[in-house]
Amino acid sequence: MAIWKFISDSFSFRNRWIEVHAADYQTPDGKYRYTFVSRIRKSVIIIPYFAASDSFLLVSQFRPPVNKTIWQFPAGLVEKGDSLVGAARRELGEETGYKANKLLKLGLVHPDPGIISGPGQFFLSVDPVKVSGRQTEPAEPIGRIKKFKIRQLEKMIISGKIRDSWTLSGLMLYKLWRTNAKN
Repeated sequence: MAIWKFISDSFSFRNRWIEVHAADYQTPDGKYRYTFVSRIRKSVIIIPYFAASDSFLLVSQFRPPVNKTIWQFPAGLVEKGDSLVGAARRELGEETGYKANKLLKLGLVHPDPGIISGPGQFFLSVDPVKVSGRQTEPAEPIGRIKKFKIRQLEKMIISGKIRDSWTLSGLMLYKLWRTNAKN
């Protein structure tokens, strides 16, 4: 197997969310410049699940990179000084007004490891409780929040209404957790 050797790295752009890097590697066939995005902070994704209604809470949000409003699980960045659990609790409250009584760690996902270095940690919040209104940031215009049954989400995936890697990964991690929790 051919091995790539890291030579150097520089970044060409940085904002609050990301850095864009250009890294040089020595490949078996020569030299290669590789451009990728690095998240400055980790992400957390929260899957709010309501056992009594067997449903999930998703938020609709306009996403400029795809120029669409999409349905997705509440998510956000881990702020400096936050723990992963603390960030998950904060993001769930800000985006939905719900409080997680308990958070179960479901797994870590790299959404596109060919381009993005930053992973997302998934948490399951079973039966979160509504405690307040949403408190979103101006640059984070959360639209509606709505509960969906798993079958509705599957139909949205089949029809192309859900395409983002966080939501798709979250549903798969939930299904794996659910299968293993029964065993």
